[in-house]
Amino acid sequence: MHESALVYKILETIAPSMKPEHELKAVTLEVGEFSCVNTTTLKQLYKLATKNTFAGKSKLKFSVVKDNDDVIINSIEVSQ
Repeated sequence: MHESALVYKILETIAPSMKPEHELKAVTLEVGEFSCVNTTTLKQLYKLATKNTFAGKSKLKFSVVKDNDDVIINSIEVSQ
């Protein structure tokens, strides 16, 4: 279940950019169709891992990329 490692890496990557006055609204990922990532599991683990954190109210969104095996943070949505 590498989805849990992905969730923590996503949060680890985003956290340094966040300022106390910012609220993370959404994270959009590009998930390669050959990445073997179960997006349902990833979404559930994200919800659990972000509870009571700076990302607690954020949503995790996906777009599937054909002929690819990467998982990339495409964008983050932040409000001030």
